[in-house]
Order: sequence, then C-alpha cells, then structure tokens
Amino acid sequence: MQNDDEYISAERKGALEIELQELQTVRRKEILENLEYAKSLGDLSENAEYHQAREEQGKLEERISKIEHLLQASHVVDKNGSGGALVDIGSTVVVSKVDSNQTQTYQLVGSEEADLSLIHI
Repeated sequence: MQNDDEYISAERKGALEIELQELQTVRRKEILENLEYAKSLGDLSENAEYHQAREEQGKLEERISKIEHLLQASHVVDKNGSGGALVDIGSTVVVSKVDSNQTQTYQLVGSEEADLSLIHI
C-alpha cells in the first residue's frame, strides 16, 4: 500500500458519494447560473459578482477533486474491526481506568474522518 492511502468507514464513503453527487449536479448548476448572471451585468474587470462566482467555482472544483481522490484512494474498513484482541482502524475500543467505573468509548478512524476538535491535551 502507498502512504497516501486513506481508510474510511462505509458510512463516510456513502456520505462522500452523496456530497459529490450534490456538488457535481446542483451546486455546479447554481454557480454556472451565478456566473451567467454576473456576466450579463457588463464589465467583468470591476464586477464583484463575477469575481465572487469565479472564486466559488474554484472552491467547488477543488472540493470535487478532493472527494474524487479520496474515493479513489480510500479503503473501506469494517466498522466492527476484527472482533478480537487486535485493534485496527474501524475498531471500537472501550477504555476504563483501573479501580474506577469510568469508561470512554473510542472508534478508530482514518485521517479523513478524524475530528481533531475532540482531542483534549
């Protein structure tokens, strides 16, 4: 495997496919309509609507490209993991403190699904 491989859950893959479809159809059409309207306003060099629509188009195409790459380079992992002592991407792990009833449950995911806002240092 290459270093740029991504590991995602089946749920994440499905969500990416839905997002990609939405971006390629509905959102592209909206931006093209905005571009056409902005062009109809006249001089493009000082046309803020045109420049904004072009910027949105660039961001959209970048996101589409990123999703297409992720879907191509990713491997879907089993949400339940191996079911044994082996812990791998897709595994759900329950951690408890010694001499305590407190537990924390974690699901190991690939970098695309990681939510860095949940990390406590």
